[in-house]
This record gives sequence, structure tokens and C-alpha cells, in this order.
Amino acid sequence: PLMPFSNLSFISISNSSFKFSLLNSSKNISFGTTKFNSSSNRAEYVGYMYTTNSQHGYQTSSLIKNSVDNWIKNTTLNGDTNVVDNVFCNDRNLPKGTWNSIPTNKIEYGPRKRFLDSLIPSLNCENSQDRFTKSTTIGNGKLIYPVGLITADEVSLAGSYWLSNNQTFYLYTGYSYYTMSPNLVKKYSSGSIISYVFIMTEEGNMPNYSVTSTAYIRTVINLNGNVKLSGTGTYDNVYEVVK
Repeated sequence: PLMPFSNLSFISISNSSFKFSLLNSSKNISFGTTKFNSSSNRAEYVGYMYTTNSQHGYQTSSLIKNSVDNWIKNTTLNGDTNVVDNVFCNDRNLPKGTWNSIPTNKIEYGPRKRFLDSLIPSLNCENSQDRFTKSTTIGNGKLIYPVGLITADEVSLAGSYWLSNNQTFYLYTGYSYYTMSPNLVKKYSSGSIISYVFIMTEEGNMPNYSVTSTAYIRTVINLNGNVKLSGTGTYDNVYEVVK
């Protein structure tokens, strides 16, 4: 029999497990829409979890994390032994400059600088406080459930780029969905401050979107490396987990 998370889109392999994005029966998104956070006027609001006045905090869950947690706890994924703990990266590192909750100009986070400067995505999550996991052995141990979101780097490795449209790669869905990668925080001449995270858009690019934008939630899980799969991983023949 097929397990309830039968529609899967492959992302990567690490730590003897497979990372997959979950798809619904229409093979496009997992479920629902949300904002990443309810406010965008502080730099910490790019956090999947955040603490006021802290660059790498996790005292408060974001709106999108609450939505993900509320969803998975009511599914058969909760407690399934094939779903294993691994890192979900909310990269809040700054390649240069100084972090401030209320910036005087702008803050550019690691994922943005990789797109602008090197054009080389990375699966490395440098800061242990940004490695969201259940276990403290491999990450910060702040997750209740072993589920998270895709990163902008993972979407880029699959075929997307910042401002270039691509509607032919396998993580394109025709819907705008959130990644968990911070983009930038900018203070405008009007005095307003807006925090941005990367969203994969329906046009097939990843421009600047505020954390208060509404987009779909595309959840990600890690499966045990010994799990058996059927299918080829294409849109018309997605991976399915077979018990």
C-alpha cells in the first residue's frame, strides 16, 4: 500500500536521508496559504522562529511555522518512522555588515548575497542556530515536528534563479510558494522598514517579497534512506513511498 505522503518531489540527499517536498493530489502545492509573519518592520521577522532584538533567535514561532505544525500534527506523518529528523536551514547569516533589528539602511542575508555575487547556491547551513531540527545533535532542537520548508538555494539548484523566469523545472508549480530563506531588510526614505524572504513565484522567479505577502505553503520532509520508492520523479510519475 502507498503511504499517505505518496506525491513527492525530490530535493536532495544528506545524512543518509532523502529530502522531499510534499505535493497534494493535484501535484502542485501541499496545502493552504499564509503570510510568513504578521509584521515586516523588524529584521528578526525573516526568522522561521525569532526573538526580538536577536539575529538568530527562536523564542517565537513565525506564522508559517505555526501553520506547518498545525497541519502535520493532524496527519499520519506525525510519528511515522519513515519521516526522520534533518536540517531545515533558515540562513540568517550576514556575509558582511552588522545586524540590527531596526537597520539604518539595509541588511542583506546570505542567500541574497549568494545569488547576487557568486551565483552559486549552497546546501551548507553555516550557523547552528539557523539549523532547525528536533534533535540538538544535528541542529538547534527547536522543532516540534520534523517538517519545514524548502530553501531558496534548493529551488535554485533545481533550476530557478532570482529574477529570471523559468517555468520548465520540476519545482515550478504555477503557484507562488514560500521558501524559508531570508532575503533582505530595507529601510526606505519614508522611514518604513520591510523584511523580505524568498518566494518562488507563479512566474517562475524569486524576486523581493515582504514577509507579510500571502503565498502557498510547500512543506518539506526527510525520509529514511532505506525507504522504498516507486515512480521516476517526473511530474506525471511522481515518487511514491511503498511500505
